[in-house]
Amino acid sequence: MHIAFATIEFVTERVADGGLANYLAKASRIFADHGHKVTIIVLSEGNDTFEYCPNVTVVRVLRDESELAVPLSLVKNMEIKRNIAYCWHSYLIRRTIKKIDRKSKVDIVQYCDLNALGLFRIKKIPSVVRMSSFSPIDRETHKSVFDLKNARIELSDRISFAALNRADAVFAPSALTAVVLKKFIKKEVSVLETPTMAVDFNRLSCLPDILNGKKYLLFFGTLNNKKGLKVIVQSVYEILKRNTCHYFVLIGKDCGVSMCEGMRTPVIKKIKEEAGEYQDRIIYFPSIADRDLLNTIIYHAEVCILPFRFENLPNTCVEALELGRIVISTFKSGVSQLIKDKYNGFLVEQDNPKALVDKIQEVLALPEKEKKRISDHAVKRTKKMNPENFYKYMIEYYQRIIDYR
Repeated sequence: MHIAFATIEFVTERVADGGLANYLAKASRIFADHGHKVTIIVLSEGNDTFEYCPNVTVVRVLRDESELAVPLSLVKNMEIKRNIAYCWHSYLIRRTIKKIDRKSKVDIVQYCDLNALGLFRIKKIPSVVRMSSFSPIDRETHKSVFDLKNARIELSDRISFAALNRADAVFAPSALTAVVLKKFIKKEVSVLETPTMAVDFNRLSCLPDILNGKKYLLFFGTLNNKKGLKVIVQSVYEILKRNTCHYFVLIGKDCGVSMCEGMRTPVIKKIKEEAGEYQDRIIYFPSIADRDLLNTIIYHAEVCILPFRFENLPNTCVEALELGRIVISTFKSGVSQLIKDKYNGFLVEQDNPKALVDKIQEVLALPEKEKKRISDHAVKRTKKMNPENFYKYMIEYYQRIIDYR
């Protein structure tokens, strides 16, 4: 089967630190390892083609809007300009897929939902869309105060809904995203989970010197309001005060945190300010490219603190559970699909500093036997998402769409 993925990001590109890029890297390798031909079509700053790995080809499509320069110059509204660009990019992707299909028949195209990339899908080629997020709620999660009732439907959302309705099928990794999305489109939304990394524990390396011999709590992922950094800022002083032997380690791109509306501060600066006299026990890594080293740091964390607001089955949570770590996350965020409270992890109320601090104390005080039980259940949950199971349910899904067409 020749499977094409159309996307706005991939791990080969300059901006490639999102969950979508990492998901596509895993998925493409899994299909390629099973003998399928995979083509990644990615909006890019370049316009070339190269082999990413055996059976996986990357085709870059230049984000070129020069042909739209004159009409765009007549449009003053920035939102309308942005959405015209989205439509143009979808057209460029369509044009590229047509060329690829002429050389080697494409059996199915999987579009990312972002930027309405599948708006101009080619009707003769079966297509599906994978939801990476639900934009109206996603925008709301970045505000200082998060309230689902305030999520607004914008023009870009309506164009995205149109693209989803044009696809043959739509799926999401998260049941929560699927439930929300069904209210806005005229299609059923399947739930197909993201694959795990398939960690090789023999490849875990040595800890960096700065962490050697230290007990630490860990947050890893993008540092912003959506990921719950506001509540970490609010609780970090109490966490470090109560746990004098522990450090707090954070890994990821610092995108700033809004403690009040209209103001955004670098997360690490704010955390260190709030930590006060304990700020020397804050350790920050802007990024760690070495996957084995990152897994090692996750594996040795006493607890992973991931207090999300709304997530579409977060890779970070999957990776921590796969490594047998105890995760503290949140109810109503989509994580309850992965974590059953007190069975294979712990959940607390969103944006509640006291609840987070108290739960950390509860977890750290657990007997080692109980920690081992929770760790074992965490690993067991992720086995349902291993690469082989992922391959089976995805290829069956694709085949159903192709057969229906």
